[in-house]
Amino acid sequence: MKFKREYVVSKEQCENGKITYKNLFKLMLNTSNEQSKSIDATTMDLIDKGYTWMIYKWRVDFYSLPLEDEKITILTWASEFKRLNAFREFEVYNEKNEKIISASTVFLIVDIEKKKPIRIPDTLIERFGMIEEKNFDKIDRLKIQGEKISEKTIEIEKENIDINGHVNNIVYIDWILKSVDEKFREENELESLNLIYHKEIINQKNVNVSVYQGDSLFYEIKTDEINAISEINWKRKLD
Repeated sequence: MKFKREYVVSKEQCENGKITYKNLFKLMLNTSNEQSKSIDATTMDLIDKGYTWMIYKWRVDFYSLPLEDEKITILTWASEFKRLNAFREFEVYNEKNEKIISASTVFLIVDIEKKKPIRIPDTLIERFGMIEEKNFDKIDRLKIQGEKISEKTIEIEKENIDINGHVNNIVYIDWILKSVDEKFREENELESLNLIYHKEIINQKNVNVSVYQGDSLFYEIKTDEINAISEINWKRKLD
């Protein structure tokens, strides 16, 4: 079944009257974590068994962003379990019950000691159940396209590290936004985002974010190796 949570967007979660992308993603993941809690399938539950959840891919379409003091509803459900991949969907609705966000993500379960993904256990699949509804037919593989137009070095802060000892996946989204010119961010907002994680970041002091101009904007997050690639389409903000 679909799992639902309602939230009121606080002033602290917002910038210029709208929720920040970082806090929006936090609410979506909080909703999925609440479902996992209800069936004893959280990261903490898995860690006790030597495993952990890790996010591999995101794809998100943004129709509008939740406003300060607005009551929103987030739905989430497991849409498919395929070999190593667990597919999860998200939908965000505003106070008028209009869908304002569609998102899909792919989770992996990783053996902590071996640092390798494992097949999703049947017992977990049974607990989550499955609703065969997907927001997108697929999440495309990404390859950097176009000419590099900028590069920025960002310091990795202690607060960026999560319970697994590596940089939290939401931080990557924040880094991408910080790599964009401030004036451009003021005039534009996200229309769609595709983000693929390649390698976790552990014990690094800095990260480089390079921006490439192709048919859309591509972002490469790199330390000693490529850690993530993203493709973003932007749209002009409405007055």
